[in-house]
Amino acid sequence: MQASEIEANLEYRGQLRDGGWVGVTPDRLAVVHRNENPVYVEFDQIETIHVEPLDWFLVIMSLALVGFGLFSIPRNLIAGVGFCVAGGVSLYITYGRRDRVRVSAEGETDDLTIYPEDVEALKGALDPYVEGSAGWERTS
Repeated sequence: MQASEIEANLEYRGQLRDGGWVGVTPDRLAVVHRNENPVYVEFDQIETIHVEPLDWFLVIMSLALVGFGLFSIPRNLIAGVGFCVAGGVSLYITYGRRDRVRVSAEGETDDLTIYPEDVEALKGALDPYVEGSAGWERTS
């Protein structure tokens, strides 16, 4: 099935942070990443949908690492800068993974991972379809 055929039946279409889009039709979830082929998941195949918000523990640990690096700079410049860089990279990666949505489906070994711009709108569009067969799991 082509992406244009899916777009004709969309009940919801939202943007992904990486440049693609996610759509909901009456019978499936459609995900089109920027330079890839469309991925379709039938609603009766979905087992669970995990919504992972910002991991505040990692944010605090990353900021502590940056703080320790700044505190260490007068004693050892290279080590202090290294801790600051490691904390900054950890903070960047953690922030980039905020509001990650992972969809696990029957017969698939890998989860479908998407980063929607508006998680609540996607959740509202999916609720009527996944309520009976699959469950939302919010992990923190």
